[in-house]
Formats: sequence, structure tokens, C-alpha cells
Amino acid sequence: MDYCTNCKASLKSGFFGSTELIEKRKTEFINRFANLQSDDYCTKCSPDLAIKASSAWRSQNTKLNTSLKELIR
Repeated sequence: MDYCTNCKASLKSGFFGSTELIEKRKTEFINRFANLQSDDYCTKCSPDLAIKASSAWRSQNTKLNTSLKELIR
């Protein structure tokens, strides 16, 4: 594959910069928590998506912790 399936950026590796696909586990995290479905993300498009996914994960984690604390009482 010569490009990112999400943003269509050309994949390259060079001395002054590179654009590469991110790890599958990171792709799965983004897909799950940002409610997206892409086979791959690259180093260009993934940072903003990872922030969105992390925020959603934190929110969901906080809600679950609150619910658990209420059940334990």
C-alpha cells in the first residue's frame, strides 16, 4: 500500500520527514472510541483522531468508575 486508507496521504520514509501507518492496536483504539471505521491511520491523520478517542475513553472510564462506586456503597 502506498497511501493511508483514511486520509489518502502518500506513505514515505525519508531523512527530512516521514509518513507511516500507525500500529494496528492504535488503529483499533481510534476506531472503537472515536466511532470510526478505517483499516489504517497514518502519522499525519492519527494525532487529532487519537486525542478525540482518548477523550472519549476518559469520559467513558469516569462514568464507569462513578457507577461502580455507587454500586459498592
